[in-house]
Amino acid sequence: SHARKLMDFVNLSNELLYEGEGSTVERIQTILRQGSEMAAIDPSLSEVIRSLETTSIQLEEVAISLRDYLRRIEVNPMRLEEIENRLEEIDRLKRKYGPTLEDVLLFRGKVEKTLNSFASDEENLSHLEGILGSLQEEMIALAKKLSWERKKFASELKKSVEKELGALGMKKTTFEIQMEDGDFSPKGIDRVEFLISPNVGEEVKPLAKIASGGELSRMMLALKKILARVGGRQVLIFDEVDSGIGGAIAEVVGKTLKELSKHHQVICVTHLPQLACFADNHHSVRKEVKGKRTVTVVDRLEKDAIVDEIARMLGGVKVTEKTQAHAKEMIENAKKT
Repeated sequence: SHARKLMDFVNLSNELLYEGEGSTVERIQTILRQGSEMAAIDPSLSEVIRSLETTSIQLEEVAISLRDYLRRIEVNPMRLEEIENRLEEIDRLKRKYGPTLEDVLLFRGKVEKTLNSFASDEENLSHLEGILGSLQEEMIALAKKLSWERKKFASELKKSVEKELGALGMKKTTFEIQMEDGDFSPKGIDRVEFLISPNVGEEVKPLAKIASGGELSRMMLALKKILARVGGRQVLIFDEVDSGIGGAIAEVVGKTLKELSKHHQVICVTHLPQLACFADNHHSVRKEVKGKRTVTVVDRLEKDAIVDEIARMLGGVKVTEKTQAHAKEMIENAKKT
């Protein structure tokens, strides 16, 4: 400790200066005794001897001061240790929050302000917990109401979907809606899964696991058509709704999209002429390489360009009079729908 270091220093200094054998004061006294004899021989040494006597007196006073200091340390070592501990703590605080004591005090003020705000924060927390409890009760009530409404609507949705699927060439399909309690979310507490059985005699299974590409396409179309009745005018986007279908089924899907377009804006990306022929407006989408980048180019098609594009869908890259005639016929028939 600092107290022990100070005491050791004072004892060593006193030993060397005054009390120890061969101390500095003792040696000066020896010099003074011999010097007095020498000054009697050579008076010019008298001034040096007097200076040395003064030094001896000063050293004795230093020794006395050191002994007094030592007594003060020994009288209250606990107090000294307490001071040392405080100084060490101040140094630690300066290293952590400093570098100056002013910086430490400034930080202390900020902490006090923060602590004082905790009391009001606890009051606010208690108030907020009360509000939270009320909101949770309201949330549970609303979730139960929403769940009840969904269950009531589920039977109607089942009938509507099966009817639409029948019109889309899936007359034997069974559609079920399975609802289970789940975690709370912005959409409620229900975990909803659609189940289907495409063939008679088969168990209903999750739509995502057993439906083919064509079945999924028609299922999405059926659902969107039904749900579009609920809201106002909407923009409905169909991408790859023609996946896995063709022929007569593709024509039925095209007619369904046409019917939807009477009340909603329908945007459909398709590779099938049976769907494209029902559109009111046509755009060709292609990719081009420009420089080191691939970009998507969209061109609006008019009149003959529409016929040519549908003809390409029918017969490939080369457009013939036969494919053009077929394309015109499809477009004319679609307009009558």
